[in-house]
Amino acid sequence: MTYGTRRHLFGRKTVIGRERAYNRQYEGAAKMGKEGDDDISDEGNEAIYNEIRLDDELMEEQIELHPEFAQFFQESEGLDDTLVDDEGNEMSPHLHLTTHVMLEKQIRFSGPPFVRATLERLEKRGLDPHEARHAIMGVLVELTWEVLAKKRPFDSKRYERELNKL
Repeated sequence: MTYGTRRHLFGRKTVIGRERAYNRQYEGAAKMGKEGDDDISDEGNEAIYNEIRLDDELMEEQIELHPEFAQFFQESEGLDDTLVDDEGNEMSPHLHLTTHVMLEKQIRFSGPPFVRATLERLEKRGLDPHEARHAIMGVLVELTWEVLAKKRPFDSKRYERELNKL
């Protein structure tokens, strides 16, 4: 069973709430630009708004690719909720999908070239595209955890070395 829209998964109230949040953030950025902050231009405001929209589109895409989370999102109370998978591992569908979005942005738009090259290499070796992404995400999550927990800067050279090992 595939759920094609976020509206079905999250309900109208959530979708409208996100639209309002986008509009507030966009209007806030526009207001800052009008108050004389030379660093924020109309183009900058539009870029912020477009980035938020892109994230939302990529999240919708990931939700469609993960129908196993549909019931979770219908019943979930918040971002802290977790799900237990078939192997007994606790996981956060919110974090899982967010990590997919981070990786998709690296692959499609702004990421280092070695990320896309790793994906292509893994797929050529016969790995399913989704599983290839999960392999890369494992490295990305580990390095991101180190940034947050150990307060270290992100080490892109290590990211490349670790992806080369896959």
